[in-house]
Amino acid sequence: MHYPGEGQATLWPTTFLPYVGAVLFESFLYGIYAVLFGTCMFLLVRRGRTSHKVLFVTAIVMFILATTDIVYTYYLLFTKSTGYTYGDARPKYVLYVTTNFVADTLLIYRFYKVWYPNIYVATGLVILLILTTTCGFILDTVNFQLSIYSWGYPTINLVLNVTITSLVVGRIWRAGSDTVQYRFNCKDMSPRYRNAIFIFVESGIIYSIYILFDLGFRRVPVVFVILEVGFVQFVGIVPTLILVQSGLVNGIKNSRSSMVSSAFEYNSV
Repeated sequence: MHYPGEGQATLWPTTFLPYVGAVLFESFLYGIYAVLFGTCMFLLVRRGRTSHKVLFVTAIVMFILATTDIVYTYYLLFTKSTGYTYGDARPKYVLYVTTNFVADTLLIYRFYKVWYPNIYVATGLVILLILTTTCGFILDTVNFQLSIYSWGYPTINLVLNVTITSLVVGRIWRAGSDTVQYRFNCKDMSPRYRNAIFIFVESGIIYSIYILFDLGFRRVPVVFVILEVGFVQFVGIVPTLILVQSGLVNGIKNSRSSMVSSAFEYNSV
């Protein structure tokens, strides 16, 4: 059987079984994603928040990309009985970079809504996102020789996500601190802001850990292929999880008639 990069120093396994494990792992992630997506759509529609077109459309687009990815994965599993080539994996990398672009666009949108009207930093982040995405397409989708340097894309993307998340959390923390003396005491902060901080930090940590595992196991082909195959699903899960958590938390708080700052209304599902 022929596998990507066979006969060369490669990141990919040279046996079939790890690919089966990768398909099962992606299927598991897709099942989680499907439940989260259904919950997200339910919250958006039930609470009449479909007017938030950016959130609504982005969630749908990411799920469509994830569905396309897993359909293609099963297509490879059942039709490529003679083995895989790097060309077979290329569409999955295109979907991965595209999904990342959509998810990061949503992250920058959150940043812009929190830091409005500070458009200069947002513009800089957009430029960085475009450069990062271009880097991803070049390193991951052009040819196998360039793909051995594909560690550069998740590394840059990790830095971008950590930077934006830190800026968003910092702004929410500052806005949620009633006085300077409470600024470093999260317990004295309004639950509205505290929950928003926890949600963003949690999602940022989860995504960062996944990327770090992917980078750390790049020389362990059996583990690497499993993480790589599941990337599209995970990229979609994280922002959808934020929307679901925000919707559930805000639903509980709305029942208590809590006051919500309009500056952070975007964070409500």
